[in-house]
Amino acid sequence: LEKHTIQVLTSFTLNQLVEHDEKVTIPEMGINTYTIPYKLNVESRLKNNLAFTYGLQGMYLIQRNNPAAQDRLVPNANQSDNGIYFLTSWTSDKWKVQGGARTDLRLLSSSADSKFTQPFSGTYAGYNFSLGASYAVSKKHILRINGTTGFRIPHLSELLSDGVHHGTFRYEIGDLNLTTEKAMQLDVSYEYTGEHLSMVVNPFVNSIRDYIYIQPQDSFINGIQVFHY
Repeated sequence: LEKHTIQVLTSFTLNQLVEHDEKVTIPEMGINTYTIPYKLNVESRLKNNLAFTYGLQGMYLIQRNNPAAQDRLVPNANQSDNGIYFLTSWTSDKWKVQGGARTDLRLLSSSADSKFTQPFSGTYAGYNFSLGASYAVSKKHILRINGTTGFRIPHLSELLSDGVHHGTFRYEIGDLNLTTEKAMQLDVSYEYTGEHLSMVVNPFVNSIRDYIYIQPQDSFINGIQVFHY
C-alpha cells in the first residue's frame, strides 16, 4: 500500500529422522516431524521519519514416532508457538533510534503409551525488549549504544527425552523442571570509516540465567553412558 507493506507467510514442512544401529533394514529410531509456521508482518511508514513494524509469528508442530522403529527417544507430542511483536524507529540527520518488544507463548503436550506412561502438558512464556540509538558525529565517525533482552524456551527433547540417541550414542534424559532461558546485553560501539581504513570498537556485557545444557553422568544404561539435560 502507499504507506504500509503487509506480508503474510506460511508453509508446510515434513522432516523424517531415521537412525540405524546394527540392522540396516529396521531403524532403531524414527521420528516424523510436521511443522506449519506462519507470519503476519506489517511495516508502516509515517511522517517525521517515523516507522513502525508489528505483527504475529508462530508455528504448529506435530511429532510422531515411527511405529516400525525399535526404540523411542521422545514421546509423541504437539507444540504450538505464538508470538506478537512491535518495533518502532525514528531517524534524523544524525540520530537513529529504534526500540521494540515481543512476547511469545509455547503450549506443549505429549501423550502416554507403553514406554512413556505419563502424559505431559506445559506452558512456557518469554519476553523481549530492545532499545538502541546511533549518532553520526560525521560521515567517518558513528557512536552506538544498545540494550537488549533475550530468551529461549526449552525444546521438547530437552524436557521429555528418555532413551538412546543413536546418532550420538548416548542415553539422554530430559528434565521437566526446566524453565525459559533469559539473557540481557548492553553494548556500546565506535565506528570509523575512512578511505582506506575502517575500524569498530565494540565492548559489551552479556548475562544469561537458567542456561540449558546437557551433562554427562557416571551411570550407564545397557552399556551406554547417561546424559542429563
